[in-house]
Amino acid sequence: MFEIYTASVILIDKGLLQAAQKELKKALKLTENYVLFELQTMLLGSEKRIQSTQTNKKGYKTISSETIKSKEKHCFEQLTNVY
Repeated sequence: MFEIYTASVILIDKGLLQAAQKELKKALKLTENYVLFELQTMLLGSEKRIQSTQTNKKGYKTISSETIKSKEKHCFEQLTNVY
């Protein structure tokens, strides 16, 4: 799954936001299924990067900021409980 994260970062850097979102969506589902909170926070960070780009205003559908914040909060709570 880390490979998917790395690929999404490269795709974002190249401006291929739709392809990056597709990869992030797959990876987020996997991290939720396998309870990989640390990786999930990294993926959510990439989702934030997509949201913050200028080209995102052209109609790309992203996860809402509130959803990202709540998922990040949940991940951080779980990580503090585990460690």
